Amino acid sequence: MEMHHLRSFVAVAEEGNLSRAAERLYASQPTISAHVKALEEELGLLLFTRTPSGMVLTPAGTQLMGRAKSILSAVQDLNRDAMMLREEFAGSVSIGLNTDAVFLKIEELLSAIEENLPGAKLQLQQSCSDHIVSDIRMRKLDAGFAFYAIPYAEVTGVAIKTTRIVLAAPPGWEERIESRSFGELATLPWVLPPPWCPDRKLLECAFQQQGATPHQIMEADHEDLIRRLVSSGKGVSLMREDEAETARAQGQLIYRYLGEEFQADLYFAFHRDRAGDPLIRRLIQLIQEVHAGGDQG
Repeated sequence: MEMHHLRSFVAVAEEGNLSRAAERLYASQPTISAHVKALEEELGLLLFTRTPSGMVLTPAGTQLMGRAKSILSAVQDLNRDAMMLREEFAGSVSIGLNTDAVFLKIEELLSAIEENLPGAKLQLQQSCSDHIVSDIRMRKLDAGFAFYAIPYAEVTGVAIKTTRIVLAAPPGWEERIESRSFGELATLPWVLPPPWCPDRKLLECAFQQQGATPHQIMEADHEDLIRRLVSSGKGVSLMREDEAETARAQGQLIYRYLGEEFQADLYFAFHRDRAGDPLIRRLIQLIQEVHAGGDQG
């Protein structure tokens, strides 16, 4: 029995679709289909029912699914134990960055990695939290930083730090934002983050509770662009407190604290299958040490 046949079986069962399973495993759809067919022939059982909406496990496939996952997990554990015995910390790790390098302390992290993991090679990709977590789930990324809770069972994360989210406004707008309810704030011009941004979801929840809708004048998908638009007087927006404080000190904007519910938890996320990977574990230790050393937010 081939391991790649079991991997294809599990991927198709979890995705319910051959093309998504193929994308997840970086293989072609005919290859995944051939793996499933070969496994069915070897076992003498029909594992899936092909339907117009996708691949559905048969009763036999449902019973064998758990066993297949256990076998794959056992093989991974064996490989990890061997790596630990060899004290092997070499390898390539692709990491998604969900915000600016200063906040994530990437420069300090790279220095720590050069000193402690000289055999590791990092590939850094700038993205956003939602895309990073999804790419980890699909195994397009090995790990990455993400704000707020992780929605997928296949992806886990270690909390790194918490930062406050504030309401940022152009200079001179003190009277327009101080002591105002969300219903009143809704009448201001807003520069909104994109719909997939966690800040946008926080904001929408707060306005829904007040039965209000923010007056949107534009949408911007990058923190630097949002800061520039706010500073130039285009409207108000949400911003990390550390970022807002830097801009306030430079006279670019003002800000207001909105309450305890407006905060972001930064996680270092990775696939659950790699929880025992010595390289990932050591990388987590270094990230925690870097961020524990006198942090802001």
